[in-house]
Amino acid sequence: MHPGVWLAFGDVNGEDFWRNKARIEHVAFVTEPSLVQGRLVFATRNRLVAANGTTLATLISRFAIGRPGDYAFDLTWDAEIRGEGRELVFGDQEEMGLGVRVATEVTELKGGLVVNSDGVTGAKTVWGKPAAWAAYSREVDGRIRGVAIFPSASNPNPTWWHSRDYGAIVANGFGKRALPALPDGKLVVKSGDSLKLRYDVLLFDAPRSAPIDFAQAYRRIQSESRPGR
Repeated sequence: MHPGVWLAFGDVNGEDFWRNKARIEHVAFVTEPSLVQGRLVFATRNRLVAANGTTLATLISRFAIGRPGDYAFDLTWDAEIRGEGRELVFGDQEEMGLGVRVATEVTELKGGLVVNSDGVTGAKTVWGKPAAWAAYSREVDGRIRGVAIFPSASNPNPTWWHSRDYGAIVANGFGKRALPALPDGKLVVKSGDSLKLRYDVLLFDAPRSAPIDFAQAYRRIQSESRPGR
């Protein structure tokens, strides 16, 4: 259930798309892969299918992949989720949002480090706290290898973080931690409306002498307009 980089939800109308009890199925390419201003861009249409075979929603994902520097790749993922003639209710749990599973050698169990935008460190300490961004990395053979996730400031809710010492880190914009005004922590998307989400994922392998400045990367990403949007 941790394929590397994924966007999934443990509770949409009671259906579990995180643990593959319900399914996210590829339907078609909306835009075929192409190069635009030095970035690979493409778009896909998926459907969210309940355990009983009913299609609950359509997911349009627009991707852009590029190299912002000598030591990193970044992935922009713009997602739009729309119910198929019904409202969508996103529940309150930790398995919601965009997740990354790092390589075993990068995990905190092997000496890696989780840090958030407020300077809080450690997977257990970062867990459950809101922050603008978070990163998971480890120094290996004189190089700092890992990943940073930058949720867009345009997302409808603030992000809190689900982070584990075995290598999982998830940007979660759902539940009571993100939505304190709603007692049950649910996010409701009315029929005919859609939920729009955007994330940037920075994959890096930088020399120890030139570490990634995550705060600077976050400012750059928030200020840039992306091709393929």
